[in-house]
Amino acid sequence: MAGPGLGSTVRREVAAWGRDPWQLALVSWLPLVLFAMLWWIFSAGIVTDIEVSVVDLDGSRLSRSLIRALDATPALRVAHHPGSVLEGRRALSNAETGALIVIPYDFQARVTEGLKPEVTAFYNGQFILVGKAIKAALVQAQGTVAATVDGARVLAKGVPIPGAAGLAAPLVPQITPLHNVSMNSALFLVPAILPALWQVIMIVGMINAIGRELREGTWNAWLAAGPFRAWAGKMLPYVAAYWTLGALTLVFYRVLGWPVRGSWTILLGAMALAAVATAVMAGALYVAVRDIPRALSLAAAYTAPSFAFLGITFPTNNMPAAARLWRELIPVCHSMDVQVLEMSRAAPLAAAAPHLGALLVFLGVLPLVLLRLTPLPEEEPR
Repeated sequence: MAGPGLGSTVRREVAAWGRDPWQLALVSWLPLVLFAMLWWIFSAGIVTDIEVSVVDLDGSRLSRSLIRALDATPALRVAHHPGSVLEGRRALSNAETGALIVIPYDFQARVTEGLKPEVTAFYNGQFILVGKAIKAALVQAQGTVAATVDGARVLAKGVPIPGAAGLAAPLVPQITPLHNVSMNSALFLVPAILPALWQVIMIVGMINAIGRELREGTWNAWLAAGPFRAWAGKMLPYVAAYWTLGALTLVFYRVLGWPVRGSWTILLGAMALAAVATAVMAGALYVAVRDIPRALSLAAAYTAPSFAFLGITFPTNNMPAAARLWRELIPVCHSMDVQVLEMSRAAPLAAAAPHLGALLVFLGVLPLVLLRLTPLPEEEPR
């Protein structure tokens, strides 16, 4: 006698959402709330007005000019003037200030003599984004003051103003970022963090759905449709729900004015394949232990490095071989490769094809999952 069809298995799973508020949350409002919170955290976009401390040991006109140049940069705000270096370092250690800048004794005198006094800056390098902003602002302020001093020295020799400007700053670099012109940290981080979070939510929701059958004592009734139809009927609603959530993130990017230069068809196709691949891996993790807590522990260890392995904050080709191998086993890493290609570079299908093919490889694990989907000798709620 034939078991339930695929359609009835799908309807059975969707009906179960109404009896399980936690499962319903995992496919509806909870991801949206988490996505919105992440955007809100990074919504400022550009780092500005980082409070810094300046210890001016020289007290000269030129040192005050440097302080004004530091304060004029968008990234910094000179908010503290400690009485000593020790006091300033204490404030930096207590995170009361973002950086400590020390202008040495005889600063103006040494500059006037053509020497190169050292202006020392201390900042916490663990805060990479803040540290880069402080470093760039320091270079900008130093360049401004240096150009002013050199220009005044050249003018004093009787050189006309146009020539003095060229001698003071003979090289003017033109540096143009290609894909994030405003250096917006939200545009840099949010499109990477959201897929990593999406991966975690997907695998948790799918494992919880499979484990519910054992917990409620309905494992054998679920498998009456046959291993493939049981798995497909349970996973299809989740693939559809999470694919829709992934598509909403693309719409969200467009609403914010962030560029999606490439093919939406390729992007949405990559998200669909990533959701299917995650369904396969969720099944594999659960049938390996047949216990929700242990399966979720495995899922946590499996997906925890997702953000680090995306290749956004650290180049993939510089990762050790073990990290690159682990990255290949996480579906969202491949869909993220497609996202970068399409959002930033409008790459053709040929460029995205290897990454789409990598997602299809996960289907090779499905037969192993189906072999483990076997009825229990007797129904025992777990």
